[in-house]
Amino acid sequence: KISNDPKPIQVKQWLVSDPLPSPEVENRTERGPLRKGFSTDYLSSLGGERAAKIEAGTVITTEEGIKFKFSAHQWKEDYIDLTDLYGRLKNVCVYLYAELQSDVEQTIVLHVGTNDGGKLWANRKLLTSYSGDRPATRSQHTARIKLEPGRTPILLKIDQAGGGWGAFVEAYGITAHQN
Repeated sequence: KISNDPKPIQVKQWLVSDPLPSPEVENRTERGPLRKGFSTDYLSSLGGERAAKIEAGTVITTEEGIKFKFSAHQWKEDYIDLTDLYGRLKNVCVYLYAELQSDVEQTIVLHVGTNDGGKLWANRKLLTSYSGDRPATRSQHTARIKLEPGRTPILLKIDQAGGGWGAFVEAYGITAHQN
């Protein structure tokens, strides 16, 4: 059970995809995404971003023939630093997949902060979406999710402009938000 203590559980263990292309959008609208990878569902062969079930070693080939693989990685720090893993790449995106384990049914609150753009899915629902560029800070977005007994998959997509990149993902018990 995720504690109702005000201290969150840091989600540090992920399956991370190889970087995928995310070229700049030409003639973009004022509120539209800055890069194409933000809107591209590279997981369509697995049922799409909403429903993908991923395992270590999963390899996907896109319609364009791009192959990418998911590998396990665990961060020691609270910040999921993709710069340490891949360097300072430009115009790319990656997926991060994890499963939250719960022995009981419970509602929790996920706090997410991304550098740069990001999307978060859980229980087949898009919970947060930000298509701009910014540094990550804790709790830029929050979303309540219901965990059933067992494992609940979560999928995070980071869309990277250049320089440093990564995310914070923290889980809080629901009553930590009722004070």
